[in-house]
This record gives sequence, C-alpha cells and structure tokens, in this order.
Amino acid sequence: MLMETTVLITGANGEIGHGLINRLSEVNGAAIVAIDLHPLDDSLRRRCIRTIVGDILNVSILESLSTAHNFDTIYHCSVRASESCRENSDCENQGIGVVRASYHVRHQQAIF
Repeated sequence: MLMETTVLITGANGEIGHGLINRLSEVNGAAIVAIDLHPLDDSLRRRCIRTIVGDILNVSILESLSTAHNFDTIYHCSVRASESCRENSDCENQGIGVVRASYHVRHQQAIF
C-alpha cells in the first residue's frame, strides 16, 4: 500500500509554486498544503488539501501546519524571507519559521 505524500509549498502563488502544485497533484497525487501572502486562484486551490494566506515569517503558522500535517517534504519557494534578508541584513533569523517547520518533516526533506 502506497502512503500519500504530504507536502508544504511556500510561495505557492509564484511561478515555481504554481508549477509544483500542478505537477505534484497530477503526477504524484500529493496532498498539498500551500501558503502565500495572497490567495491562490480557484484552479490551484482545488488541487490543494489546504491553502493559507499568511506570512512564512510567522513561526506559529508554520509550526502549527507542520504539527497538523506531518509533512514529508517542504518546498520553500517564497522570496519573502530573501527580500527581507536583503533589506535588514539579518539573514540568520529571516527563514527561521521554515527551518523550524522542517524539523517536523517526516523524512527530513526540505527543499530550499
């Protein structure tokens, strides 16, 4: 019996996020949780088990999602952390939510 793969895609509204949602839902049949600062359009939302409008720098959102969904893989496609990093020169702290969430990943696979 095959186990369904559960993935988190950050930056889901970007070009890479769109491609991942389409590909993973069609080919792998993955259970997709998507997060972005802006709502996904209906065609993408239907391919996800859950969509969240939120900021990946909000650690509590990511930890809550990770606990609830026990992700196999996290695809970190968000540019939010890297933009903030350039502006604030505080790169160590900018992606902390994604890093903390990756500790909850079932097979310890986070793709940045």
